[in-house]
Amino acid sequence: PALTSEACPEGEIPLAPEGFAIDPMRCIDCHACMVACKQSRRIPAGNPAPCHVDAQVSGSFPDVKMRFIPRPCGACEDPACAATCPTGALRFVGRDRADA
Repeated sequence: PALTSEACPEGEIPLAPEGFAIDPMRCIDCHACMVACKQSRRIPAGNPAPCHVDAQVSGSFPDVKMRFIPRPCGACEDPACAATCPTGALRFVGRDRADA
């Protein structure tokens, strides 16, 4: 199941920024979100993107498992990071505008 801005029931993964749905099981660590973030914000080469991907390692050799978790910053109105994700691991589902 995708994570949203509500807490993960297992408490394993911190909250996603408001409006985002994150499915770590779909992330392939391609970094398309990071590239799109940097391009849309015109961040020069060599500087980190606000959006990044965390890698979590579990187990021990020879049974090592990795899970990749997209970490959007949540600052954009129309986030390029989510729009470019090829697997749907990072989706922008919209923010609740009731308080705006």
